[in-house]
Amino acid sequence: MTQKELRAIRLKNDYEKMASMRNRAISWTVDDPDNPEHYVITYNIRTIVGLNSQGKPIYRDKSTVDITFPPEYPMIKPRAVMREQQPFHVNWYTDRSWCPGHWSSDEALWSYIRRMGKTIQFDKRYTNPGSAANPSAKAFWLENQNGGIFPTDKQELPVGGEKKRRSVIHL
Repeated sequence: MTQKELRAIRLKNDYEKMASMRNRAISWTVDDPDNPEHYVITYNIRTIVGLNSQGKPIYRDKSTVDITFPPEYPMIKPRAVMREQQPFHVNWYTDRSWCPGHWSSDEALWSYIRRMGKTIQFDKRYTNPGSAANPSAKAFWLENQNGGIFPTDKQELPVGGEKKRRSVIHL
């Protein structure tokens, strides 16, 4: 199987498993369901986008991310770029792209998108200050990680996977 064929199969499988990845916190669209190479993910999640002049967080409740796939996908991770200003988070670069940390080719797209949502929520379990894409945000994180402002949003994020199948037992 060629890399191009592998990529096409993976993209189609990812699309099918994304079916259950919608709730109040996350919605998405894809340009072409038959060739799902560009997703627009909308996170209705409260996040911090900066600090005011007193050093207090500035919040936003909606973020939009473009997900695209390199020709080497799934061996190379998808690219995630925030349309608006990126979260003021250690794992978001100032060019608005997300640093997902370790990427494994067996990670499903829905899991990648869920992990991204967890960083937008400032979930401590999904924040890696040791891999700081934004050094200014790292300082803010370290100073405030136990100050009660994280996570910024506690909504439950959806979990993707196969469509539910009914099991039939014949006796």
